[in-house]
Amino acid sequence: MTALFVVSASARLDAGGTTWRLRSLIAMGHDSSRIARAMNVRPKAIQKLVRGDTTTVSPEFRDLACQLWNAWWDKRPPETTRSQRRAASAARRRAERNSWPAAAGLDEDELDEPGYRPFCGYRPAAGTSIAPDFRPARSRGKAREIA
Repeated sequence: MTALFVVSASARLDAGGTTWRLRSLIAMGHDSSRIARAMNVRPKAIQKLVRGDTTTVSPEFRDLACQLWNAWWDKRPPETTRSQRRAASAARRRAERNSWPAAAGLDEDELDEPGYRPFCGYRPAAGTSIAPDFRPARSRGKAREIA
């Protein structure tokens, strides 16, 4: 007898790839609050995810995180005000302390495999330009579901 498995649209996904994507944005200087604002979620949710306390995410949240990552992976945050410079500096220090690589240090072919760990650690990255405000493409559902 053959069993048929159907994955529903509400199935949770392993958070590993999403976690590494967001950590790589932190390595570029984007702090958890800036990422949270861009994704329209609570900063606490992003903080739990990058700490590794969240093990699964909704498909919608993963899609939104991928959109943000695609927009910002090679871009620095704005650092025109003192508070922006402070936040970016703190984000980079956190990435360095935790050995989180920028996006160039991630293997995109393996990134979404459960248990993936980057080969390299933190290295300073200058980026190509300043990240624009993020406007996500329309999604299938609510991306707010993270935990």
